[in-house]
Amino acid sequence: MKLTNKTGLPETYVEVVKKYVNYSNHGNDLSVTQLIDSPKLVRLKMRHMDEVQEDVSDLFWSMLGTVAHNVLEQHSAVLDLAEERLVMEHEGVKLSGKFDAYHEGVVTDYKLTSVYSVQMESKSDSWEKQLNCYAHLLRNAGYDVHTVQI
Repeated sequence: MKLTNKTGLPETYVEVVKKYVNYSNHGNDLSVTQLIDSPKLVRLKMRHMDEVQEDVSDLFWSMLGTVAHNVLEQHSAVLDLAEERLVMEHEGVKLSGKFDAYHEGVVTDYKLTSVYSVQMESKSDSWEKQLNCYAHLLRNAGYDVHTVQI
């Protein structure tokens, strides 16, 4: 993906966005977020990622969410696992997911979002699918999971 800066934001902001917002599968076939997304959209992004352009001004909320995750991760001493990427293979496909927190059977995913997003049924359905995939990855790795939460 190519990042643009059409609004002329400060270079410091651009560099932070480049460093923290770029997502990678880390060499795996699919991520949990891709698995729960629209198959057509995922396929198009995979085929044309080098052609996709996004302006850094449109990534403000994503960058802010990354900052919040980093702060929470730094203070995660009481957790069993934090910001851990797990991988499992199913029928030759490597699936990876990086959840935010796991402690005593509870998988937590932090969301920095608007009230509107919380009220949207499609968002809550998507978050539920995401958390259940993380729970499956954890169980596959030998962890007990009895609760998921946003």
